[in-house]
This record gives sequence, C-alpha cells and structure tokens, in this order.
Amino acid sequence: MAMLTPAVRRRLIAAVYLGVAAAIWWTAKGTGLYVDRELLQLNNQAKDFGLPRLDGNEQTLSALANRDNVVWIIFGRTDDKPSRIQLNEARTIAEDYREFENLRILFLANGQSAEEINEFVKAEGSAAMILLDKGGITARRYKATTWPTSYIVDQSRTIRGGHRGVWRAHDRQLNKLLRTYLLDGPGRSVSPGLGGMP
Repeated sequence: MAMLTPAVRRRLIAAVYLGVAAAIWWTAKGTGLYVDRELLQLNNQAKDFGLPRLDGNEQTLSALANRDNVVWIIFGRTDDKPSRIQLNEARTIAEDYREFENLRILFLANGQSAEEINEFVKAEGSAAMILLDKGGITARRYKATTWPTSYIVDQSRTIRGGHRGVWRAHDRQLNKLLRTYLLDGPGRSVSPGLGGMP
C-alpha cells in the first residue's frame, strides 16, 4: 500500500476533526445543550404581552405565567403547514400531560384575522389558546422570524427553553423541560381544552 503524502494526511485529519465536531454538535442539540443564538436568551424574564383572544378579550402572558402555570408559547400561522403540524404536536402534548392542570399552550397567530382562525378551529380544533398577533409585533420582540418558533416559560415568567421549527411531542428536550417545570407547580387532573381558557 502506497504511503500517504503529507497533503493527503492533512486532509484526512481535517475530515476526522470535522466529523467529530459535527457529532458533538448534533449530540448537544439533541440533549438540549445546544442553544439557538438567534432566539431569546434562556433564564431571562419573558417579555409580557397583551393580545386579543378569538372572543375579543385581551389575554396577557403575565396572567398565565404565574406561580402555578407553565406556558408553551408557539408563534406561527394556521395557513402555514409547519405551524399546523406544530399545533397537532401540541395536541399530543396536551393529551400526554392531561394529568397536569398547570400547563397552558398559547398559539400566537401572526397577521391573521379572527374570522380566518375561527374557520381553522371549527375544522381542525385546537388544544392551544389562540391569540391574534395582528401586526407581528410580539413575534418580532421574541425573535420569531420563522414558523413555528416556540418558548417554554415557567411559573416565574422565566424563559427555560426555545426552539425554531416543529417541536415534536416525543422530543427529549421538550419533555424534560415540561416535566421539570410542571412538577414545580400543583399539577393535578386537567379538564378538556388544556391550554385553552384558564
């Protein structure tokens, strides 16, 4: 077997290093050690907001993210396929965590009307309380530039997790976050419509 030239050896070593680095990155991302720097920083106070619900009444984050509730905030649009997939995953989470009464799921619909959303809810249903972010101002404050974008906010209104793209119901990081912070509250049985009207 011919000896490798120095140039070939250097390229092989570089490829090995790149492979190891990629493996470490994917492992960290899967275990929640990876943080998307484009999202809001974890362990910071979540920015409060007040947005209209479908019934026209205002809902604030501070009224939900209190000493009892953990809030999963999802930014998206009901006419966006990944956002609809995320809503289906949220429904699965609502079913999986139905023993907890202190989980609230919010879906902030970007630039959509109540009429449009009501048609979607009538056809598909929703485990999330839907709020109307008509001008997308709240999405911008939360750096939600792609749909869907999610945050987990604990009882002290602190951001504990963030994710860009569909957050699958079986995702290890999502479930670890929910179980960790839900168990800090008084979670018991939950009524139908988890994540809807408190």
